[in-house]
Amino acid sequence: MTSMHGRDRSASARRGCVVVTGAASGIGSQVALDLAAGGWHVWCLDRDLERLSETVARAREVGVADPFTLDVADEAAVASAFATVGDTCEGRLDGLVNSAGILVVGRFETLEVAQWEGAFRVNVIGSYLTIKHAIPLLRAARPGRVVNLASIAGKIPSAFTAPYNASKAAVISLTRSAALALAPDILVNSVCPGPVDTPMYAQMDAGLDAADAPGELRFARRSTLAPLGRAGTVAEISAVILFLLSGAADFITGEDVNVSGGMVMY
Repeated sequence: MTSMHGRDRSASARRGCVVVTGAASGIGSQVALDLAAGGWHVWCLDRDLERLSETVARAREVGVADPFTLDVADEAAVASAFATVGDTCEGRLDGLVNSAGILVVGRFETLEVAQWEGAFRVNVIGSYLTIKHAIPLLRAARPGRVVNLASIAGKIPSAFTAPYNASKAAVISLTRSAALALAPDILVNSVCPGPVDTPMYAQMDAGLDAADAPGELRFARRSTLAPLGRAGTVAEISAVILFLLSGAADFITGEDVNVSGGMVMY
């Protein structure tokens, strides 16, 4: 696990601290950059040191950011990271964004148990562990805020990404249970993006090609199926996450917010 300190902490310390997992790329990276630009001290967690370092370098151009390289399903590493966050942020954490996630693609009948375990280990158990070890710090913020990255995949089926879909459904359920368990001191919500142009969708297309899946499942085709007729952007997803981290969302907890261009409306 690696940590480095950024510059000019005094300005961001007045705003507060937020932890973002999966900050090396995609939505997590955009959220980290937007938070840093907004004056937050952002702790960026990911297991990909090279890409995480790139995110942190960009975040430090506009604000304050620190990285931790770790696997969110490694409880000892997670506990150590949040202990450091607590020491640096005076025992208080204003927000936690759980964006770390992995995708599994394959024909339903050929999926291995290890693939199911991997998806749930990172997407569900990892989210639980970060929430668990953040609780004392989040309670000190009153209210602390958690935003979990679920997906519309948690609400609709797929023959080729069953472990991912099931794990994202579990993230939605985890969000509701945590919201009930931790109220009123901590607000917990999830965001369910539709198709968004991120490295994960490139990975999905490659996996679908390998599985000889129907062409309509590819990103370019799926992006046109929403009523709004296009894919979302990481900036649009980040904007909703930042709203849920803000005081404007003080009366929202236990919700899963679709950001899918109308592809899913429930």
